[in-house]
Amino acid sequence: MNFIRYGTRMLQTTSPVGLLMGGTALFLGFPLIRKGFRCAAVLTARTIYSVTDEARNIKDQALHSQEVHS
Repeated sequence: MNFIRYGTRMLQTTSPVGLLMGGTALFLGFPLIRKGFRCAAVLTARTIYSVTDEARNIKDQALHSQEVHS
């Protein structure tokens, strides 16, 4: 609830020019923010894939090693 009060107070005290400049900054910055989130998602997915692939390789090597010694 404090967030709503703060936002209301900010909207009441900010001039229309300030609101316009803030909106413009958000509009221009949004593609950069979206690109950053997309980059973070790709890096996270790539890391998860790499870790699971490496774990699968280790498991396959262990199974192959057990088959050879049997």
